[in-house]
Amino acid sequence: MKLEEFRKDREEKRSKRQKLDNSIKNDKETLVILEKDYKEALLTDNDKQADSLFPQIEQAKERIKRNEHKSKTLQTIYNDGIKENALKTVLEVAAIKKDYQVKLDELDEEMKPLLEKRQQLIKQADTLSNEFNQTKEEYYLLIDRYALDRKELIKNGAMSTNLEPFKDTKTIQAILTTNRAVQRKDQQQTLPENATIEDLAKSKRIIGG
Repeated sequence: MKLEEFRKDREEKRSKRQKLDNSIKNDKETLVILEKDYKEALLTDNDKQADSLFPQIEQAKERIKRNEHKSKTLQTIYNDGIKENALKTVLEVAAIKKDYQVKLDELDEEMKPLLEKRQQLIKQADTLSNEFNQTKEEYYLLIDRYALDRKELIKNGAMSTNLEPFKDTKTIQAILTTNRAVQRKDQQQTLPENATIEDLAKSKRIIGG
């Protein structure tokens, strides 16, 4: 049973019983008035009116009794029926799951080439990073050999203590940083300004490569 069908059926059952309960309520209110009028007729010796009211009182009592029994029985029947339908409705989840699984499988197929492309781009980015790392180390050999001013080099952007000089390439750097963090947890720190070129060369962390 579909969820919409279940809700519609449940509402129809509740509405039908509610109408019956409203009828019982109205009859009880009418009965109160009839009994009051009946007593007043007896007190005023109006037997004709009393005789006329008595069958109405009995009919009202009978209707109330009959409808209360009907309402109670319907409550049991409806509760059982609603519970049974609820079970049938929940069982539909298995079929719904299959439908969604088909859609997810389609998305999965669409994602495969994207993931493969992502891996290719990561390898290319890592290769470029390592190439720059090697090239820069060759240049940095001149720093210690000729006692160059590191602060001046940093100021002019030729040298950086930051592990990721290409940090503006945010997407690629985020991926590379994550990959390297897993492999090099013990090397996730910034090099001090007084580190020698040998430290830089040994760490191989000038770019993080």
